[in-house]
Amino acid sequence: MNFKTWLRETASEEDYNEELAYAQRLIQQEVRIEGFGYYEDYVKTVAKEAGLIKGKCIFVGSGPVPLTPILLKKNHGIDVDALEYNAQAVDISKRVLEVLQVPIRVMLGDAITFKGFGGYGTIMLALEAGPTEGTKTAIFENIRSQASPRTIIIIRGSNLEDTGEGFPHVEGYVDRYFKVLAKIPVFSNLSTTYILHCEMCPAEKAQTYAQVV
Repeated sequence: MNFKTWLRETASEEDYNEELAYAQRLIQQEVRIEGFGYYEDYVKTVAKEAGLIKGKCIFVGSGPVPLTPILLKKNHGIDVDALEYNAQAVDISKRVLEVLQVPIRVMLGDAITFKGFGGYGTIMLALEAGPTEGTKTAIFENIRSQASPRTIIIIRGSNLEDTGEGFPHVEGYVDRYFKVLAKIPVFSNLSTTYILHCEMCPAEKAQTYAQVV
């Protein structure tokens, strides 16, 4: 493992531990979901993204506090499932959802090997879903093998300079897999939401993107 990869994975682990601690406090009803870090930014970001979603949505990398799926469901009435590879996070997030009374299915699975992407109209990836370029591209490969030209693919990418301490830029490698249709600044311009089209996905699965939107 090189130094940049180690730094990114360490940063991701620290974020996870902070989120886990907040999730446990939510379960005990010691705090409110509105107190979760960057909550207002999430509300604004999800409001921009919600209008892009077509059909049933799967959100990859939901974590212990699945805030994006919660906001999609509660604020916008979107039918959304969550996919998370960490078994502890899946268990904790289910308990959080029970406390908040938000009916969302959380599935345990690795986005690199998950075989159910073809059943969704929209696939969304969290910023920390695959915190390195290697894991991100492996996820892209798996999505591309199952998606169709009409699948809406939405990912979040960091705008911070790639010094090795943050998450890898999406620019420069996402276009190996998908065509970038649009970019939306989010999270107080710290990140960008990318709306992608899978031109090279299996055409026999669906109509063209234009027929959907």
